[in-house]
Amino acid sequence: MGKIVISDSFGQVGRQFSLQRSYYVCEPLFRTLCRRTLPIERCKYKEKGQPMCMEQHYRLFTSYREPGRDRDIQRTDTGTPGRDFIIVACNDQFFKLELLQDGEELSETDLCLQLSRIANMAGETNSAHQIGALTSQARPVWAEHRDRLLQDATNRASLHALENCLFLVCLDKPSVPSRPGHLLPTPSNMAEDMTARTHHILHGQGIRHNSANRWMDKTVQVIVSEDGTCGINMEHSVAEGIALGHMIEHAFKSMGKDHGSSHDPCSLAQPQALCWNLSSQSVEDIQTACESIENLVNDFDLSMFKFDKYGREFIKKQNMSPDAFIQLALQLTYYKIHASLTSTYESASVRRYRQGRVDVIRANSPAALTWIKAMLGQTECSEEEKLRLFMEAVQWQQDYTLDVPTVSDYWMGYGAVVPDGYGCCYNPQADSILFCVASFFSCFDTSSDMFVHSLESSLLQMAELCTYDPETVSHR
Repeated sequence: MGKIVISDSFGQVGRQFSLQRSYYVCEPLFRTLCRRTLPIERCKYKEKGQPMCMEQHYRLFTSYREPGRDRDIQRTDTGTPGRDFIIVACNDQFFKLELLQDGEELSETDLCLQLSRIANMAGETNSAHQIGALTSQARPVWAEHRDRLLQDATNRASLHALENCLFLVCLDKPSVPSRPGHLLPTPSNMAEDMTARTHHILHGQGIRHNSANRWMDKTVQVIVSEDGTCGINMEHSVAEGIALGHMIEHAFKSMGKDHGSSHDPCSLAQPQALCWNLSSQSVEDIQTACESIENLVNDFDLSMFKFDKYGREFIKKQNMSPDAFIQLALQLTYYKIHASLTSTYESASVRRYRQGRVDVIRANSPAALTWIKAMLGQTECSEEEKLRLFMEAVQWQQDYTLDVPTVSDYWMGYGAVVPDGYGCCYNPQADSILFCVASFFSCFDTSSDMFVHSLESSLLQMAELCTYDPETVSHR
């Protein structure tokens, strides 16, 4: 199950700040969804102005991935959603929160009050069972465990609420160091801060922290923590990460615009705690899931890297696509470590077509291999020839890819899709490039830290090649 993370760190700390942040993210999304008021996006590059399909944006809040023993079922409400509630996870417990009161939207004050009530309710009761951990199991296993839960009427009602809500808001404990012995994440320790926060949003950092404060089948989970960490965990079988990114940007533009009237606090319906009747077998299922997720978390090798020597503006001055440039940097980096190229997946949008999702671009081209061998001295050639080969490789890549808009104040990340591979997400900013590199400790052939160190070297080499001046060299 692929996961996408969009994460941001905020200077102000505290539960109340986190509650307000969750309001600012979820309320505009709910309003936009119900009114289907997203402006139609249009192509900005080839065939400019063509409208792009927006349907996957609306599926973000009307879909649920139901586990199956043979295959999962994608349940999607194709009409205008009649759902008007979210589920809030706090202290490994789940609460149903209505977003309308007497047919009117809750105001910022109302929603913050309701979220505060939930935080207090969850704090009064320690969850006896971390049932959210079940959703992290292998899909056939979780399907079997879910069937067992459905045998009880109370469980059926709770599952129905979780499966039919608009999305989840997860009120979390603070982030912890990404690895034992590492410093606490702080803004002054940027790499560790970003790495820890990305771990936090992707998997919750373990069962003692936030991993059971999730319901992984739900498409969108808005996550906020006591230390101000804010992000979204996405089950992306119904939509691409770019659709979620657009929705978040749209929501951020609506921040601070209160569209509802405040209600008398006494008139607000009390949030409902979801209840469970668990058999001894279900309790054992949860324990097994907790052990399993700990193993998954401990095996996840993640490294965040901010390359600050240059960014997309420098690349554009070389008359190159930043995306093509970075893709070749990744190919050069992989070859340095493993002495070969490998199958590489890069997604390309086909939203020009109705219901379009993505197609696949293969970044490991013959042109890239020829250039890489020249860069590493495996074929003898001049710097001018290396630059020519580089331009050919860039052109090949540019023929199949286009730049995508980037936003400077968040980043994305995901895991590797194969046990011996890497997942590498990047955000080219004006004067820097953010990278999120993931692999698995259980594979002795991969290392995210090693990849990052080699990637930095590759980017510096490529800049030196681009700025090569034969006249300057001849006068030294």
